[in-house]
Formats: sequence, structure tokens, C-alpha cells
Amino acid sequence: MKQSFAIFGWIAVFFLLIPLSASSFEIKANLGLGAGMNLRSPDEDDVFLSLTLHSALLWGRDQDGGWAAGPDLFIGTDQFENLNAGAGAALLVPVSDTFPLVVSAEGLYRRDPGGEHAAGVLGRIWWGIQSRNRESVYVGSVGLFTEARIDVWGDDRCLLLFGIDFDALTLIAPLWKISL
Repeated sequence: MKQSFAIFGWIAVFFLLIPLSASSFEIKANLGLGAGMNLRSPDEDDVFLSLTLHSALLWGRDQDGGWAAGPDLFIGTDQFENLNAGAGAALLVPVSDTFPLVVSAEGLYRRDPGGEHAAGVLGRIWWGIQSRNRESVYVGSVGLFTEARIDVWGDDRCLLLFGIDFDALTLIAPLWKISL
């Protein structure tokens, strides 16, 4: 598990340092903090905490106000009890130059503490501030999200979450003394 996070971190730093044109593609990585509930268990009024890391590689945004699309990766945990991972696609919709809307859909895998496995789908809508970096491929962003996770195999869960995403590299840059 620690190796996966270390590998992802080094890949993110590698892409941050590549001096490519921002018009070719852009990378974003966000740490999300959210709260949600299971809509299929009305008896349970428990609200749970979710911690996630989302990363997207978007192509096609050649100018401010442009559309972009590409693959999206997700890893996270709910209440620090399970492991969620997913992969899919993201679409950046240029609502305004600095406040785009990003819609993503992913396949989802979950491993619970008892070793049970489940598979499902994840749908996410993100809206917030996203920079357009013309000097590097990495773009900073912070925003609000709503997310739905539906199990299609395994437990009968339908989770609805709301939360905030913070730019991951901006949060860890002081630790590594990286200048963004």
C-alpha cells in the first residue's frame, strides 16, 4: 500500500517537472475530504467521512475556455476502514475560464476490512477554480464535489457524498520544499 502511494507521488512530481507545452495536456491531482451517507439503508442515519485522491490527465484544452477530456484515477477510504480504487474518464466543461465543471465516471473496486470485495460505478461532478498553467503540464485546482457510488456486485450500497477538493501538490510542496 505504501509503495503505491510512493510510486504515484513520484509520477506526479515527474510530470510536474516536464517542460512540455500546456496545450498538449494537463494533469491535476486533488485530495478530497467529504461526508456522505448510504441511501439504501434508511435505518442507518450514520454520516461517514471519506478521504480520496483523484488524478486526471486531460487533453484538448488549447486555450482558456476550451473543453478537455481524458482518463481519471481514484483511490480512497471511507472512515479509514476500507480501500476504494477506480479508473474511468473525465470531461472538463468550460462553464467559465477559471471555474470549469469536471464530470467523471469510473468503474469502482472496494475492499472491506473483512476481506470482502465489491465492484460498482462512481459518478462525480466537480466545480471550482482551476488554473491554466502555460509553463508546465500540472494545473492547480480547488473546488467542491458531489459524488455517487453504486455497488453493482457485492454489498447493496448506494453512497452519496459531498465535499471539497484541495490541490494535492500544493498541500505537500512545503514538505518537499518544491516551488510550484
